[in-house]
Amino acid sequence: MRPDVMERKLALYTSILKSFDCMGTFLVTAALVHKYTNILEKLINSGMEIGIHGYTHIDFTELSGEEQLGEMRKAREAFFNSHLPFSGFRSPYLRWNSDYNTPQKLDSSLRWIFWPICDRNIA
Repeated sequence: MRPDVMERKLALYTSILKSFDCMGTFLVTAALVHKYTNILEKLINSGMEIGIHGYTHIDFTELSGEEQLGEMRKAREAFFNSHLPFSGFRSPYLRWNSDYNTPQKLDSSLRWIFWPICDRNIA
């Protein structure tokens, strides 16, 4: 999608959210942050949040714990380098594996939020 088209669609989406007095958290793969910094700044300035969605959209269940931490380190670095604030982390495909302990290994001073979803097997 062209950046101008993406910007128009995001503006429409944020205006819909605001009409309901809501804000959204837009999850972004950090590899794209440098390319779309201006668009992301506009989202943030409109009252929306940005969340980290990995460095790339890779399935964390296929990675070791150290590889998962490496992905998060690269993602965090990309956001820091762009000076964009972020609110939490959501792994791609809504999952990670048991090799991943906690984000405290990465940086205990940051607020890492994991938005779990309900297991479909829960009665």
